[in-house]
Amino acid sequence: MPTSSVSKTVPAKKAARPKKTTSEVREQPSLRFYPPKDLHSRLTKVLVQIEEASDATVHRSKFSESVCALTGAGLDYYFLQTLKAAKVGFVTTQAANIGILGVQQVMAPVIRNVIARLEHDQLQRIATAIRKLMQ
Repeated sequence: MPTSSVSKTVPAKKAARPKKTTSEVREQPSLRFYPPKDLHSRLTKVLVQIEEASDATVHRSKFSESVCALTGAGLDYYFLQTLKAAKVGFVTTQAANIGILGVQQVMAPVIRNVIARLEHDQLQRIATAIRKLMQ
């Protein structure tokens, strides 16, 4: 049987990105929003519970609810409040409200399903990442 002279190429490994230091991250452009105080308090409480837990998975439900609420607060802050400040009118504001509600109804189950599958270490790493965003 004749042999082929075609060689198989092995995909090259991707170069690892160097990790950014905290000061480098802070120098990057960013947007920030201020969640309602009760949401901030609930989120802080669940983050502490996850960080201190011997089994963080018992806090998945509370965490997913906080993430859903945080997502809704961000959409409201960045989109709906901006429209209201621009005085776009009642009909446009209502249409945007309905659209945002639809987005949240689609996103919430996805968020819950993803968080429901996270393990202890993953939850703790995500809690650490959220803490950094809160600084």
